[in-house]
Amino acid sequence: LAEGQFGAALVPLRHSVEICNAVGASWLLATSKLNLALASMHTGRFEDASRLLEEASDLYLELGDERFAARTHVYRAHLRLLEGRGSDADELFREGLRSFLVLEDRHGVAEALEGLAAVNAAGAAMETAALLWGTATRLREDSTSKRLPFERALIDRWVDEARASLGESRWDALLSEGGNLDVEDALALSTS
Repeated sequence: LAEGQFGAALVPLRHSVEICNAVGASWLLATSKLNLALASMHTGRFEDASRLLEEASDLYLELGDERFAARTHVYRAHLRLLEGRGSDADELFREGLRSFLVLEDRHGVAEALEGLAAVNAAGAAMETAALLWGTATRLREDSTSKRLPFERALIDRWVDEARASLGESRWDALLSEGGNLDVEDALALSTS
């Protein structure tokens, strides 16, 4: 999964869920379901992904892991965006963002902002997408977090579209401007 081999990851991840299911509710079960959901999402199995993300979220909440519960909101938002449900995606990215802000999780805030940039790009609000991307990029750099292949696969098509639409010069200028915005100001620019 981490290497972008989504189809190849399905069988081992299903086995992981089966093994963890035998043990009972645990963080490993929740995370196995999350990982299987991501592989399912990337291979077009949207119904399976939706169900697994919901189950993972419930388990994380039951276990008191608010950080990973928020992460499931972000991945559910990505799924909604892939399904063409931009307003649902926007709402879920915002929920995840609010949770990550409360948790002071800069990596999570960056993830949610990247998702909102994708929603804006999908809705043809390319300049807003670039500004949000700039804010998220700064947060990633500050926290030294990197996007993983499965995250890049969810986001890059939208970002690439925005960059191409704006042209490199305009994109770079907006990225720089977005890098100087705080999260609340960037969020205020986003569609709602």
